[in-house]
Amino acid sequence: MKNRQTIKRGTVHTTAVGLAALAALAVGLVIPGLVQGAGSSAPATKQKPFSAVYVFSTYVGKEGPYEVWDGTGTGTFVGNSWTESKVHDSDTHKNKGFQTIWTTKGDSLSLYAESAYDATTDSWVGSYWILGGTGPFAGASGSGITVAAATSFSPLVITASLEGWISF
Repeated sequence: MKNRQTIKRGTVHTTAVGLAALAALAVGLVIPGLVQGAGSSAPATKQKPFSAVYVFSTYVGKEGPYEVWDGTGTGTFVGNSWTESKVHDSDTHKNKGFQTIWTTKGDSLSLYAESAYDATTDSWVGSYWILGGTGPFAGASGSGITVAAATSFSPLVITASLEGWISF
């Protein structure tokens, strides 16, 4: 029975990863060594479910190779919050970038993501990794799936969601 549960969990994970590869916006590359306590005897923190939804309606402009967007939304542990996303969109319909979420208390959570465009769903799907933050999120880690799509084209408005885990 234990082996069947492991196989089922592996199948679900594989399916989620496959879905992430199909669509695409976002936030996600595995960066070895960034997870707090990696290779140390630091006590492990418990992973908690993390989800957030942000609406990006303000285009700030270019910052080097990045397109900078501001948005607002709400999320687990961050509540009502403001976010800035710096996205580098390649000609191959793949993007990567950084996102910072600020809480109303001034604490921040930093993420990195990668995603790809899926014409069949007209959205961007990918993965994100939590890189840390300030306040209670100092040393935070975690990862998950991100999905984003344009909800309006005039003016351009993008809605993005994050679903995954966080440890802090």
